[in-house]
Amino acid sequence: MEQPAERQLSLVSMQESKKFIEPYLSLKLTTTSSHLMQATVMVTSQVCQVLRKHTMQLYRKRAKSPGMGVLPISYVEKNYSGEIADDLRTLLYRYFVIDYLYDELITRKVHLVNDPRIEAIKTTDEGIEFTFDISIGPPIRLREWKHFAFKPPKRKNYKDLDKQVDSFIKSHQERSRKKYANTIQEGDWVCFNAKLVDEHQQALIPKYTNTYWIKAAGQTIRHPLVDAIVGHEVGETIITDQFSLTHEFADHMHNQQAYALTIISISKGSHLAIDALKHMFKLANKAAVHEKVIEVFSYRNDLSQRRTMIEEMFHLFFSKHRFEVPKHLALRKQKELLSSLKRRPDYHAYRKDKNFLKHVVALSEQQLKEEMLIDQISAHDKVKVDAKDIAGYLNVLSDDRAREFIYFRRALDGAEDYPSPLQSSTLKQICRREKTLNYILHHLTR
Repeated sequence: MEQPAERQLSLVSMQESKKFIEPYLSLKLTTTSSHLMQATVMVTSQVCQVLRKHTMQLYRKRAKSPGMGVLPISYVEKNYSGEIADDLRTLLYRYFVIDYLYDELITRKVHLVNDPRIEAIKTTDEGIEFTFDISIGPPIRLREWKHFAFKPPKRKNYKDLDKQVDSFIKSHQERSRKKYANTIQEGDWVCFNAKLVDEHQQALIPKYTNTYWIKAAGQTIRHPLVDAIVGHEVGETIITDQFSLTHEFADHMHNQQAYALTIISISKGSHLAIDALKHMFKLANKAAVHEKVIEVFSYRNDLSQRRTMIEEMFHLFFSKHRFEVPKHLALRKQKELLSSLKRRPDYHAYRKDKNFLKHVVALSEQQLKEEMLIDQISAHDKVKVDAKDIAGYLNVLSDDRAREFIYFRRALDGAEDYPSPLQSSTLKQICRREKTLNYILHHLTR
């Protein structure tokens, strides 16, 4: 029953390999200090001219003026030039620039710390330049960690633990046999390609496409795109103007571009795919699956065997790799962490603790050090992430118990409760860390 998913994932890989960027976009990197780089993404005038004309056509049709029918292009250009310029920059930033920037930073092995910060947008004869400040981590002199002596924590041995695990695996296998594997249902993660199209549903930039994921859910706030795709199947193409890359669904009406969305694959939210688990952890047989699942069922002192193993691994690595976190990076991380905590319903309960801010400082430094170390091991050992890795990562999040397998999920905070499309490059960054973590544990525990 897992064959359709494999076929979908191979299709994703083919689609992603056809992604064409040059000569539309280019990136220039300049080192400005030991912890900062400047990244300038140039979008060529060829792309800018096409999208500017298209944006003017949208204004021409949608703008209202008393006593006038369809507005002349000359009138639109004269009276809406500022709005058109703003919409064009926003469109380029959201649809072209950010995805390209993340992809290039990973490809060029830039040890990115925190998110890029937009500093300037400049129009030139060659096109439009987007300039970012990039925080980079200090280089870490990696030791030959594969020879570290690591003793993983043992599982609990109470009587019905194995029965619980067997029942868990069996129930998910039974759910995987249900129909509608290729149909989008509530709770599924959906992968799709997006192309900008004109009024005739023709691609504006034919050789350019981006890959996105969105969760077909949303209890508090529901993205309108979810209702547009639920019920559709893998391989279908949908023309919609409900494709927004932010939570601000009520974007300026003139910025509601039309897109052709092609459904590429579905990571089911109704069950944990055992084959995905095998791929994620390199499990060869049923016995290996059983032992792996026990890691999230076996608890000691309120910590799962899986979580304890990760914490002990990081403790070992930090004892062998001594490095400091630059203060300005730690301060930015603290702000991000506080912002994330404020969205949680139990924030005010945490806030009452007199040591709350001290905990935030310690946690932000810990998270930064973990990410910096993992990213540099990932680059050094050339860990690659493909569409199958992303689909498996998202599938594991579908089950509350299995979620304990995922350690690096902070960047997905809010993406499930307040879903909006996530660029494939953003998910690659998260999954790359998770895959590197599993890669390390696989070598230390085999």
